[in-house]
Amino acid sequence: MRSRFIQGLTLSVIFQIILTVVVVVFLLINNHPLTGEILRSRFGAWDGNHYIEISKQGYVTEGDALNFIVFYPLYPLLIRAFTFGFLDSYIAAVLVTVVSSVLGHTFFYMTLRKLGFSFWKSFRIMLLFFVNPATVYFSHIYTEGLFLCLTSISLWFLVNKKWWQAALFGFFGSLTRLVGIIFAVPYGISALQHARKKQLFVAILAGVLILAGFGVYLLINWIVWHDPFYYQHILATHWFKSVVNPIPSYVGHFVATLHGERQQFLSYDLDIWSTLLFPIIAGLYLLFYKLGKSKRIPVAWIAWAFATWAVIAAQSFWLSNCRYILLILPLYPMLEHLTWKLKLPYIALLLAFGYLALYGINIFSKGGWLY
Repeated sequence: MRSRFIQGLTLSVIFQIILTVVVVVFLLINNHPLTGEILRSRFGAWDGNHYIEISKQGYVTEGDALNFIVFYPLYPLLIRAFTFGFLDSYIAAVLVTVVSSVLGHTFFYMTLRKLGFSFWKSFRIMLLFFVNPATVYFSHIYTEGLFLCLTSISLWFLVNKKWWQAALFGFFGSLTRLVGIIFAVPYGISALQHARKKQLFVAILAGVLILAGFGVYLLINWIVWHDPFYYQHILATHWFKSVVNPIPSYVGHFVATLHGERQQFLSYDLDIWSTLLFPIIAGLYLLFYKLGKSKRIPVAWIAWAFATWAVIAAQSFWLSNCRYILLILPLYPMLEHLTWKLKLPYIALLLAFGYLALYGINIFSKGGWLY
């Protein structure tokens, strides 16, 4: 375990250093002069500033900040904690993201090795993850780093059959994002498959913790607005988002794509393409699941991936889907499994991911919208 932790930590730290250097270079190229004000505007772009505001004043019922009830509480709480009473909130937020990112990538690597993947197979999977098109968010004031950290640690405990520990970090995950509660899917399947008869009741009882995280968020809504589902009202009236059936939505987007109604591939349309392609990739993986002798991901992971995709696709309009889809961890073993045998598809995918990652860093360094 120790050697794998060191391997994973080394890979993760190297990745984070490279990502930081690239982000800084693009910031210097695209901003003259690079002032503290510009850095705040870049690192706090879009939702980033909202998390900063929540960390400072909590959830409020007046002004534009009343709409921030839609953001889950753990990330801003950690930003507040990481200020240590003297650090700037923006610095604290980036620290939370970076530390979480390093830990998250480390534990994902350890989990892959625990599943029986070789060092080189795990390395290829991690390489795809490192250069994914939304990788810039592992250095900015967004929840990607934190959610990765909590999810990866939960997975690590899950494959080690540590039910209470896995559920506890699942609880924190559901305090970070709505899709955090979907971790109950792989947890429940794994418990039914691997928990001993004497452990099963305790394991299922522990799993309630994952749902309890979302319950705490509903309680916050009730305390602030006297309505546990008030966040849905804000999503509908301020962000114009609601829950829809993902299947008709998928079919509609698919037909529109076939008719050529896509003109902004490297921005909004990448949200569409990633959501359309994910079930195809997962379906192909399932098709070839029993072929060959290479190690495969657990069935529980596949169910988790499809369930997470369904929640993402169930939005009334598809926005930010790209970075949500690219944080579905089973995607990367699937991609490696489907592309590495012929080598060339893997290399082409890696280069395409790398190009889109640099494109994303460039856009973000200019203060533009990305996924």
